[in-house]
Amino acid sequence: MAENNGFCYDGFGNASDWLELQNTTSRAINLAGWSLSDNAGTPAKWLLPAVTLPPWGTLQIWASNADQTDPAGELHTNFALSKNGEFLGLYDADRMPVHAYSPSFPPQVENIAYGLAVTLVDDTRRLVSNTSPVRAHCPADAALGTVWRGQAFDDADWLAGLLPAGYGTKNPSWVSQVNLSLLGIAQGRPGVYLRIPFELTDAAAVRSLALTLTYDDGAALYLNSGFAFAANTPSPETLTHASYSASILGDPATAAAVDLTSRTNLLTGGVNMLAVHLMNCNATSSDLFLKPSLDAVVRTLYATNEPSYLIQASPGVLNGDASILRLPQTVAYSHAAGITVTPFTLTLSGSAPGQTIRYTTNGAVPELGNSLLYSAPLPVSSSLHIRARVFDALGRSGNPTTAMYTFHASDSATLAFTSGLPILVLRENDPLRTGIPTVESSIYTACSAHLIEPVNSSAALTGPATLTRRAGIHVRGSSSAGFPKKPYALTFWGEDDDDQKVSITGFPDGSDFALIGCWNYDRTYLHDAFMFDLSRQLGRYAPRTRWVEVFLIGNETANLSAANYHGLYVLEERIRVGNERLPIDDIVTPGDTALPALSGSYLFKADRNDPDEFYWRTARNFPNSAGRYMVLDRPKLDEVQPAQSLYIIHAFNEFENTVYGADPMHPETGVGRCIDLLSWADFHIMKTYSMDVDIFTLSSYFHKDRGGKIMAGPVWDFDRSLGPYGYPESTYPNVKRWDAWTFASEPFTRNDFWGRLHAQPAFQRLYWDRWFALRRGTLSNTNLAATIGRLHAQLPEAAATRDYVKWGQWPTNDVFGRTHSGEIAWMTWFATNHATWIDQNFKQKCAVLRAPVLDPACRIQPAGEPLTVTLTAPEGDLVYYTLDGSDPVLWNNLPAPQARACRPGMSVQLTASAALFARATTRAHDTWSLAARAEYLLGGRRARPGDILISEIHYHPRVDAADPQSEWLDRGYEFVELVNVAGCDISLAGCRFPQGQPAHALILDGPILKPGEHAVLARHEEAFRHRYGSAVTPVACWTYGGLADSGETVALLDAQGRVLDKVAYGTRGEWPRSADGGGDSLNRADFKPFAPSRWQAGVPTPGRGGYSEWFGLRGLTSLDGDADGDGVPNLVEYYTGADPLDPADGGRSSMQGFAADGTGVSVSYYQAYDRPDAWASLKESADLLEWYDTDSRYLRCQDTGDGYLWTVEIPAEEQDAYPRRFFRLVVWPATASQSGGTLPSPLSATVQSGP
Repeated sequence: MAENNGFCYDGFGNASDWLELQNTTSRAINLAGWSLSDNAGTPAKWLLPAVTLPPWGTLQIWASNADQTDPAGELHTNFALSKNGEFLGLYDADRMPVHAYSPSFPPQVENIAYGLAVTLVDDTRRLVSNTSPVRAHCPADAALGTVWRGQAFDDADWLAGLLPAGYGTKNPSWVSQVNLSLLGIAQGRPGVYLRIPFELTDAAAVRSLALTLTYDDGAALYLNSGFAFAANTPSPETLTHASYSASILGDPATAAAVDLTSRTNLLTGGVNMLAVHLMNCNATSSDLFLKPSLDAVVRTLYATNEPSYLIQASPGVLNGDASILRLPQTVAYSHAAGITVTPFTLTLSGSAPGQTIRYTTNGAVPELGNSLLYSAPLPVSSSLHIRARVFDALGRSGNPTTAMYTFHASDSATLAFTSGLPILVLRENDPLRTGIPTVESSIYTACSAHLIEPVNSSAALTGPATLTRRAGIHVRGSSSAGFPKKPYALTFWGEDDDDQKVSITGFPDGSDFALIGCWNYDRTYLHDAFMFDLSRQLGRYAPRTRWVEVFLIGNETANLSAANYHGLYVLEERIRVGNERLPIDDIVTPGDTALPALSGSYLFKADRNDPDEFYWRTARNFPNSAGRYMVLDRPKLDEVQPAQSLYIIHAFNEFENTVYGADPMHPETGVGRCIDLLSWADFHIMKTYSMDVDIFTLSSYFHKDRGGKIMAGPVWDFDRSLGPYGYPESTYPNVKRWDAWTFASEPFTRNDFWGRLHAQPAFQRLYWDRWFALRRGTLSNTNLAATIGRLHAQLPEAAATRDYVKWGQWPTNDVFGRTHSGEIAWMTWFATNHATWIDQNFKQKCAVLRAPVLDPACRIQPAGEPLTVTLTAPEGDLVYYTLDGSDPVLWNNLPAPQARACRPGMSVQLTASAALFARATTRAHDTWSLAARAEYLLGGRRARPGDILISEIHYHPRVDAADPQSEWLDRGYEFVELVNVAGCDISLAGCRFPQGQPAHALILDGPILKPGEHAVLARHEEAFRHRYGSAVTPVACWTYGGLADSGETVALLDAQGRVLDKVAYGTRGEWPRSADGGGDSLNRADFKPFAPSRWQAGVPTPGRGGYSEWFGLRGLTSLDGDADGDGVPNLVEYYTGADPLDPADGGRSSMQGFAADGTGVSVSYYQAYDRPDAWASLKESADLLEWYDTDSRYLRCQDTGDGYLWTVEIPAEEQDAYPRRFFRLVVWPATASQSGGTLPSPLSATVQSGP
């Protein structure tokens, strides 16, 4: 498939070209050394690894340019395929062509495979016939033993001829059949040996073996030395050259269809040997006869045709026979589909000679039995839905194609209708159903869909349509399905009713949408759009929306008129995975039943279930409401496997059990292992702030990425929120409530896991810190009003009024006016006043004090000037604070070890930059306040270009057997390291990684880096801590996505959007290969801002820097060079902690403390802290020729406070064994592909990091 446009995706998530190899034999084939090429002159362009193609098996290979050859993973060639056609060849290990498309395969068609139809056939083949060649010999003694029965025996001097063989001295009736007379060698003798060769190309393909044998008097048969069958002989084990038959036969006997299938294991490929010991009955026997036939049923794979286009691609599965072939020809239409008013003549074309075109007009796919034969152009004067395809004389067909023509009426209302919004026209054309659906169902009704986009802010009902596609709709919603104005699910289709992505302005390409009617409860038509917009501003995915005016036509022939107006709808993308929607891995497939694939992805919700959905309640019976369950949205019921449903049930139960446990907020054993706490806080805030009546038991989504935690969201369905209609409370927005209205559940003190979470002081602090942080930004009254105003500007008053008139759902509020603008004013009043009321009353729902006040709130000032910060607290007796940005209180309400305490009103004098984090508390430490945070830069600044560089990238970690969590994918250990190359403190606050470079967009909240200091961004905090320890804590973690194994761009922007650094790493050329899954990371080797960077491979050293950085910052490029001329190589000075530019320190590598005075021998040298990427061995020699590792029993290590002092001590009593010894220290770069040094790790408890 050389034009894969979403038919299938490789492991990188790309719709790459692909090819498939087919083993046409019954034997396994090792492809080691075979090759593929798209250039006939370069047969070995891409070498296959040692993978085995099983009998009749297939192997999919991605032609993606990624050059992946790990036999345990996906295979990717180092070339791609041209959709225009090119050479493609397969060669064996000797570079002999096995199969080739030469000079090229033909131009390819999107998502259509090209190849061979094949069939497996069981053929009966006669291996030995009545006229097969035979050689005969009469042994005089036992010298031949049994060797004559084997394939390798040389029978060149034996009597040669054709079967049958024998003799008859009394002229029996059968003697005329004899071709090879044995009279001269066998008369009067016990018997004769015969060898009958036959060829077999593929022995493993033999499914059965049958023998028919006419003989006189006795015969024993052998296949390739192995016994096969005996007739009228003594026991086969006792036979010798002198054996006679067991009895006398008057005439030849026949053994018919003897089943020798159990002996097929004796067969081999190539020349086989059927050896026969033919016996006389006695020394005076007058006749001897042998007439065998040997038949095999052989399974063979045949290509039934020349290469052609296939009806359905089936990678990983044997292609079918000729019935899978499709005709490449498709029908074209002379008139463009869309909305029209002028009659026209429609010509259908595209058939080749000998082919016909057949068509339907009722929406059905044309088949021979349901279609009309096209014979002449068709006059078209009314709406028409035509589907056509090409057929040949054998009944094979091409792909169907569809043209949809909707004629509009010419009345004044139709001609005059315009809108400032897109117009969506849906016309039913289902071959099985009639009319637009009106009852909730998951069964789609086929429609023509025309989308008319505004031109110069105006769309006319008369067109033209910018999008015309096949589509399906059905009534959706649980309670809303009963409204007069129905909501619909809308899916755009391809020709096979398969989902077909379309491009609509304002949405990523997709196929699945919803049409929300906003009946009764939302007369602004803004509720969903507003709350979704806020969610995206929080950094959370939420569906995008547009308003459309919808026209519905009830059959395939009716024309479009203004009378078909059905109202104003919100067009929303439905929650789906990938393609710029929910950015998680693909939903689990039926084959994903073992970890880590079993761990995700899943999309589920608390809701009412549909018939095609798996559902359950948690171990504590959530949701405890009639008809509401935990519902698995994806995968659907017909695809989910028992292991998958059990997995997601267990994963959620584990969270629920933990939150009800003894210490639910413990950082290592608490709920943070199971759920992403911040996403749960955001979800709860959105539900509570909006006063959503569905709250947490309807339309409440969750998702779990592969290897990730359970995330709350995305948000969905806010029609009954933000001051809803239909209840007494709607007479005027009641902002002085937490719940939506009297019957809705209270959002905090609940008898479920939400209530249990909000009972935890640590979660209360996280939640309300988040609320007030959002109130300074996304949820500020200013931004709330601005967001509503921006959305309102996109929705014309006339469109809303038209819908009010259609459905009689006029605004009823007289305070702001019974117009759409009045509704918007009401909503704005509610949105801002409700948020303010929450600010004023939050203490009703938590045991949290108000935040202390820091004065000044923040400051940037020159170095050398102390800064006094005063900490006051409106509530509480003490203020605890830190200067490194860490929280001064632990999860268990105790002060953090690094926190300092002061009384409210006291001042702190700062002499260096600090990220101050303060909380007030009571003397009993039972209640803590909201957070107060401020950044003070003394002699520092906010990051700007030239200050911060990307110093290390670990994009394809290796997963080790020692890694305990089988859910963790290799990407869980990914990280990016930053370094401050400026000469002053630099704040990263507001710096960001943009969307897709490398993963989900990420905005940093700090920290402050001192010159040369590092910050690490990780993919998975727990996995990072497990592998790299707790000495370095990531400053942030990506929620979704990761670093591409095939290479991509990593970009860091400052708060103004300027590029601080950008690295486009790769996997080929000068980029180190060991960093691509070999265990190494990419380490920057030069640090000049705004210049191309050089990268090396090394063991990962997150947060520490490594020798590459150490060298690069000093302008060194050579490991074994000697920059300061002190005789010590640069890498050794790195290892010992010396200054490579200062010869005075001697590299800290000179051997010290040598003594040989009878008290023993002592040799010492230094190792600096934090040198995990340099390995060393202490070597010794007696002759300077042969070197070996020093015995580690004599080594001891002392932590000196600035490194380690290693000493080898040889006691006096063993000194006689060391009359002369030379010692040397060998240091080399550590990489994952090399072994480490022989020096043991220090045992001192004060060691800062292991050497």
